[in-house]
Amino acid sequence: MKEKVTKAVPLLLIVVLLVSTFIAWRITQREVEDEVEKNFNYEVQIAKHWMQDRLNLYLPITLGIRIFFEAGDGVNANEWSTYVKRLELISKYPAISSISYIERVSGQNEDDYVVKFVESHNEQKDTIGLNLSTDQKQLELLNSVRDEDPTSTGRVTLIIAPEKGFEIILPVYNKGPVPITIEERRQALKGFVRVQFAGDKLFQDIFNLVSSLDLDFEVYSGLPNEENLLYGQSQPLTFSNPDYKPKVMTRETFEFNNQTWYLVVTNKPNFRLTPSQERLPYIVLGSGVALSLIFLSIYLFMLKNNTPKDYKNKEN
Repeated sequence: MKEKVTKAVPLLLIVVLLVSTFIAWRITQREVEDEVEKNFNYEVQIAKHWMQDRLNLYLPITLGIRIFFEAGDGVNANEWSTYVKRLELISKYPAISSISYIERVSGQNEDDYVVKFVESHNEQKDTIGLNLSTDQKQLELLNSVRDEDPTSTGRVTLIIAPEKGFEIILPVYNKGPVPITIEERRQALKGFVRVQFAGDKLFQDIFNLVSSLDLDFEVYSGLPNEENLLYGQSQPLTFSNPDYKPKVMTRETFEFNNQTWYLVVTNKPNFRLTPSQERLPYIVLGSGVALSLIFLSIYLFMLKNNTPKDYKNKEN
């Protein structure tokens, strides 16, 4: 009985080694996955921070343009062009597609909103003189900006450039006290400042600098759906393909100009671990199995050499 127990101990140790190897392999896999998730979350937060900083940079620019028009009794084309060029608003900020001033013009029945000044990268002036009040959607948008607090709009087709992007529109009021009520705003309205942005130029630069992982970024000016999509790097889009199951994914919200935006980050289909991360769990598994086999070989060798001796002892 004692001899059987003695022989069973090494076998038990081998089993323990194999089980321990499997456990160590699983733990290492989880550690690698946790490290990937940690790096993923870190890069998402960096991307979100940079994007917020870049977007918030444009709000003071837009406010400065509004002050320029509010301070002057009448701004002519030369003054406007000089202002834009001296501040290098177009050349320094390639994400700005165009800057427009829309003037309120009193009509017979209702006010018209006419594009008076435009500065853009391609120097197109086709929209100067365009009466935006003839477009019901544009009219409703400008009236809402006039009556309410300024907000950024969602995805729009830019008037000047063909890219998809977004715009910031601020009302310009006549000199005097800040209008508080809706009626005061309507009476004091002078026009609008509209700054339009090309989403691809703005967001691509940010995410190319931030991400070292193989990630896909999507930006939405509101709930994640196709209507609110400002920027998407590749297909399939997360909202349109429920069968696409990314390995890592997160949705982050942030406030921009009184509006909640979404940043959706997933791994791309060809997302992979680094070579060292892929190898580490298998190194642990292989080392444990090799150690177990070595121990088993030693045990079998000792068992083979000890058997004849034990057998002779029994006969004596």
